[in-house]
Amino acid sequence: MIRGLRQAHAASLNRWLPACHSPLGLSSKGSDRRPLTLSAWSRGFMDRRGWLKLSAAGMAGLFAPPAWAFGEATRFAFGQLGAPDPVRSGAWARLALELGQRTSVTCQPRPSALSLEDAALFRHPFLILSGASLPPWTEDAWQRLHRYLGAGGFLFLDGRGPGDPLVQQAYDRLARRFSPEAKLRLDREHVLFRSFYLLERPMGRVLASEPARALVQDGRLAVVATEVDLAGALARDAFGAWSFDLPSGDRERAVRFGVNLVMYALCTDYKADQVHIPFLLKRRR
Repeated sequence: MIRGLRQAHAASLNRWLPACHSPLGLSSKGSDRRPLTLSAWSRGFMDRRGWLKLSAAGMAGLFAPPAWAFGEATRFAFGQLGAPDPVRSGAWARLALELGQRTSVTCQPRPSALSLEDAALFRHPFLILSGASLPPWTEDAWQRLHRYLGAGGFLFLDGRGPGDPLVQQAYDRLARRFSPEAKLRLDREHVLFRSFYLLERPMGRVLASEPARALVQDGRLAVVATEVDLAGALARDAFGAWSFDLPSGDRERAVRFGVNLVMYALCTDYKADQVHIPFLLKRRR
């Protein structure tokens, strides 16, 4: 039975091998023009030592570690500061999944838990700070965060609702390290609301009671603070059900706002270029 299976397998391979008229697969004058079968190839054009070398090379390729090329080191990953909320902890993985499906951004599947002392801090272009209370950071830690923002980093303060104490305290602490002109209220015309999708305001689990606040560094948004609970709109439980009801009524727009935040952090204000404006105004009408 085994012999019969081997013969059938060899016959199957022979049907798929191309007709070759020389060892290089080229037609040579005066050569035998019969199709070259697997058995003829192994008998006539490769000795046992050559076959073993080829097999070893093939096995080495089979078990070689994956090549990175630009690879893993260039994948976007959220950096999460402070203690994550266990109920909302999966929200940023959900947003990373949506980013990968909707844009050309290649994402790590889960956020990286970071402290301000981590060397990896400056390898993450997008940081998130949310939670019940502000972490007990030292002045040196706050200064390091300010250096990160000055070097091109982006911080999103995600409040759980109007009057969120963490957002207010973190924004005020950071604002003291910026110039007075750095404070900004974001109206619907800001490029953040058209960095990928056309939106009119921040969207999340709850509706914003006032415009989002920001801190500007060298003409770009370095900090965006909202109180719409974006993570609450995206969070699911272990069974895949949404963790929170959505009084704002539009979870899709919450996802779009999250996508806009990331695209702004990565591309800043290219959508403010004059070439985009007529098309965007037409879309908005």
